[in-house]
Amino acid sequence: DTPNAEWEIDDDDIQFVRFTALQPISDGEEIFQNYGEEYWATRTGD
Repeated sequence: DTPNAEWEIDDDDIQFVRFTALQPISDGEEIFQNYGEEYWATRTGD
């Protein structure tokens, strides 16, 4: 699947994450974003 949103951690307060739509997202449509290769490289498969 192709991501329809991206995210970034707020520079001023790390407890907030900002999602930005990469294309229009309809009511009821899932927000899909890519975790990136770095995320998956840190997973052990547990």
